[in-house]
Amino acid sequence: MTVHVFCGPTISAEQVGRIMPEARTHPPVRHGDLLALDCRPGDVVVIIDGVFHSTPPVRHKEIILLLASGVAVVGASSMGALRAAELYPYGMRGVGRIFEMYRDGRIEADDEVAVAHTPDDLRPLSIPLVDVRADLDDAVVAEVITPVEADRLLAVARELHYPERTARALAKAVAGDPVLREALDRMTRRRQHRPEATDAKHADAVEALTLVAEGMIKPPDTGDWAGGSWRTTQIDQWITRFRIRRPDAGRIPLAAELQHQQLYDPDYPARWRHVTFSWITGDPLDADPAAVERRAIEVARAHGLDRASLSQEQALYWLTRAEFDGLSEDEQLLRVLVRSARFDAAGHTRLTTPEKTAFLLDPELDSAGAVRDAWRVNDAVAATAPHRAVHRLRPDLVRAHVAARWNLSAPDPGALDAAARDRGFLDAAAAVEVARAFYLHASGAVPPTLGTSAALSG
Repeated sequence: MTVHVFCGPTISAEQVGRIMPEARTHPPVRHGDLLALDCRPGDVVVIIDGVFHSTPPVRHKEIILLLASGVAVVGASSMGALRAAELYPYGMRGVGRIFEMYRDGRIEADDEVAVAHTPDDLRPLSIPLVDVRADLDDAVVAEVITPVEADRLLAVARELHYPERTARALAKAVAGDPVLREALDRMTRRRQHRPEATDAKHADAVEALTLVAEGMIKPPDTGDWAGGSWRTTQIDQWITRFRIRRPDAGRIPLAAELQHQQLYDPDYPARWRHVTFSWITGDPLDADPAAVERRAIEVARAHGLDRASLSQEQALYWLTRAEFDGLSEDEQLLRVLVRSARFDAAGHTRLTTPEKTAFLLDPELDSAGAVRDAWRVNDAVAATAPHRAVHRLRPDLVRAHVAARWNLSAPDPGALDAAARDRGFLDAAAAVEVARAFYLHASGAVPPTLGTSAALSG
């Protein structure tokens, strides 16, 4: 069993290690992080901290995907408590006081658990509202402040924006109110004399990790829903975008490998062609390619599409002049079908399920290593000056690079569009945009010293 823990400002990786030395710790969870894990049934994922402001947060369906595959997911303290309160009916295990407050509706806002923190060591710079609540509740029980004072202090703390919610800011906010200022002073003095006091979020994190360490977390109960139609094409697109095929090569997602092979593998168009026709016919990917092509023609004609139904102008939108003049009508129709496969706004084809992605990727190619090396070159060049980023690359040079890799010697825009569509790109412009990430490394435009490249404009 492997235990993954996503932590940060609530509890540090070092503190997690004291409770569970064998746990694999990760920074606060964000969208895609769970899909990048190599989890197996029986593994445990503990979500404590997560990001949500400037980065997309972890999605509910990412957690549900883990639960459906037999992975236990535990949430506590912060983002974990939020998601557990929403997903406990589906088998996610919530732990601690904060989870219970969210589950029971006593608190609802995301900023109850939000804190600002340093980017490197994740040290908290503000106080979460749930910790203010816990401190006020304890002070009321100890009769240090009254319930009315607690309610008024909580209202003041709630009005502070979460990155600015600090002890100093709270003191400044009540400075003009003698009653609240004195109540806050009594609380502060009490806390100074109670060094053993533990923050609510930290206490919940410790409780969750202790339960896991003691073997108290069981496999999720997904019997009521796992067999339903909860899985969507969006989840499949997320898997392609974030899942890592070769952990030894670094955090290189499938989508980046797929893009590299789209651009540079000469055999990729044949695989893409077969995937497209298999989708049209409904045939399995291991079916005979020639038979699938014949059936694709039959399906197209049954829907009223054949070469004769296209005007010359329509046909030449998808075909080059040489193809229009020299290919059979059947082959022309097949190429139109391949090149008209549609994409979504993110650039992922709706034809690409995890099964089809596995078929499209040649596992013998070290595309993960090539992507890793390309990204390292990009980072090194960008570090030499602010304007030396790949989005500043001259498009004409990237376009020429792509054309040369596809053995297109003549500057024929129609031929480049056709070749791009044969590889699953929307058009040549889309291929050029993807190629920016690989150009500096693949073209040798940057010398080993990583000096200035003439390909970079500005």
